[in-house]
Amino acid sequence: MKQYSHFYNLQILFLFVFLLVILFINLLFSKNVIEGLQPTLGDLTTPSVKKVIPEEYKFLAPIPDGSVWTPEIQEAFVTAWQQKRDPNYTIENLKTPLAGGKTWFQWATQEEAQYYVDNQKWPYDEYVINYITDNPHFLSATNTSTPDQYAAEVPNRMIYGIFIAPQTVPQMKFFNQLFSLNYPHEAENGKFWQCTSNGTLQTKDGENGTMADNNDYSFFQSNIAGFSFTGEACNACAIPQIKISGATGMDIYNSNQNTCKFTITGDTEAYKVYTGVYGNALGTNAQ
Repeated sequence: MKQYSHFYNLQILFLFVFLLVILFINLLFSKNVIEGLQPTLGDLTTPSVKKVIPEEYKFLAPIPDGSVWTPEIQEAFVTAWQQKRDPNYTIENLKTPLAGGKTWFQWATQEEAQYYVDNQKWPYDEYVINYITDNPHFLSATNTSTPDQYAAEVPNRMIYGIFIAPQTVPQMKFFNQLFSLNYPHEAENGKFWQCTSNGTLQTKDGENGTMADNNDYSFFQSNIAGFSFTGEACNACAIPQIKISGATGMDIYNSNQNTCKFTITGDTEAYKVYTGVYGNALGTNAQ
């Protein structure tokens, strides 16, 4: 029994370190996408019709700036984190920004923090649980993890905003693929595509096909759902070739150096909830 417990603890430790590594890699790109998504790639956050947040997204709505947990919950959380994760953790650490410049107070409500204290894991909503269950390799092709394993380390909003949204929101997914050079991505109609390190579009038919250079840039519009050029078809693979000091992702796309413009549309209900279109986690109406 001790041997199993030791092995399980090693698994959790490996998962925690792995999440931190992936987190910092994603922050280099996905944070820029989130902040710059609306102006250029289509308005995902226009509150055309106010709705009650569906139960399946109950832990996705944003937490207002300035929110803090009660002193009692802060102390209880720190004690729980010390016992399970870091014996040197302090209340001051709670105020230190984590992913995306947010503290724990912006990633989880005090009710969720209390749930962590009581259960040694964060509460996950149905959407996030189902996504991880259906995509057990979504962070690694070689490692399989369960919702409970992630919930022991990462709040619901954080794992969605940093890890799941870039793989599911059409605009963010495309940009992640665009900047993943020399790596094949599945499109529609049995097609696959990739951008090479020198900015060339390559495509192939079927998973077992052979990648070949393709100068017909209408491929994007014909084979990627919701994709539409705003002008003439152009080489989107040239965008990662633009070098601007300190700029990544959307900064490069929005720069004057990029002349290849397009829009991408798609169903983004979870992202609408995450960005507060239907209100925030404390029940305030959308702006």
